Amino acid sequence: MAKSKLHLISHSFPNQVSPYDATFISDHASALSEDFQVHVTVPTPRSIFLTRRFRKNHSQLITPEKVSSERCHYLSFPKRMLPSMIQRSISKQVLKRSSHADPDLIHLHYAYPSGLLIPELKKHLDAPIILTIHGSNFYNSINKPTLHKILGNSLDQADKIVAVGPALEKHILDEFPHLKQKVRTIHNFVDTGFFQLKYQKESNPSGNDPGRPFRLLTVANLRYTKGIDTLIDAISLISDKVALNLTVIGRLNDEPEFKKSIFTKIRSLDLRQVNFIGPKSRNEILEWLHRADGFVLPSRREAFGISLIEAIACGLPVVSTRSGGPEAILSNEWGFLVDPENPQQLADAIHKMTQLDSFDAEGQHRYIEENFGKERYVKEYTELYDQLLSK
Repeated sequence: MAKSKLHLISHSFPNQVSPYDATFISDHASALSEDFQVHVTVPTPRSIFLTRRFRKNHSQLITPEKVSSERCHYLSFPKRMLPSMIQRSISKQVLKRSSHADPDLIHLHYAYPSGLLIPELKKHLDAPIILTIHGSNFYNSINKPTLHKILGNSLDQADKIVAVGPALEKHILDEFPHLKQKVRTIHNFVDTGFFQLKYQKESNPSGNDPGRPFRLLTVANLRYTKGIDTLIDAISLISDKVALNLTVIGRLNDEPEFKKSIFTKIRSLDLRQVNFIGPKSRNEILEWLHRADGFVLPSRREAFGISLIEAIACGLPVVSTRSGGPEAILSNEWGFLVDPENPQQLADAIHKMTQLDSFDAEGQHRYIEENFGKERYVKEYTELYDQLLSK
């Protein structure tokens, strides 16, 4: 029996210039490729010739085995301006690919710009449409009145809407309460075969040398919503109590003014133990997780928290904020939860983590595998796809 044709559409996807972009979309394609014939289209804004953005936007996609992929370029504008023009441009380009592919099922990732495609896809293609909404992309879109209206019309026409976390699902329904029957939560997953324990058990989080600094890791882009400023304040509060080094992995230039304020704060507090190393590939992140003694995610708002489940799968003790997604991941048994924007609570939790005598790394890995692993993810999406295909 021939596999059903699944067409995934996402504006962000791993490529040779930025291998760390949206790896969870690549994971989605790979995970479902055993049961579906998966093709990925990556709508990409046109950009100025020979700039870094141009090189990235024309870079070869890093496509999983058994998955086909292609780019299409459309006209876009910064800061989500002129959404109607963007909607027409992206719809025209993607429809050319979708009509040729004749998909049985269409799955869009991100409310913007992919969500803008739904009305035209619905008009011209006879296939159920699913939209997965990821956090910041949604919040940044609904704050613009014109885009809010266009997006609302698109969501009305989707067959199913998936949120990556329960708090995000609630926020979607706060904005569009009439969509209640369409929206459900399916958490992202972590490849527990890749994010493995470096060791089976660790009796001392700081290793065999209690005299060396505690190695604390964060994986988060340097944005206000990620709460790095709160983390810097927390580090300053405990710098005289415990020796630690903080390494932050993630993009540095998304919000230049916020970046400037962070580095000014670090200099004023003389926190030489804080190190920003930019974005890293998945293999490099795994190496850093294996070097670390603990992990912290200090977000103000987090739809889910992929970096958090990756750290837990690697057996690290973790601290995170009650920022939406982490509450669905952590319990008292598997980590510390604190309020966002509370440097003292965050400092106290980090200090407790550095003082742990032991922790159950194997138990953490099993917990992630059972609740946020690939098998669970494929089962939930396959059931959803089959439900739509049987109508």
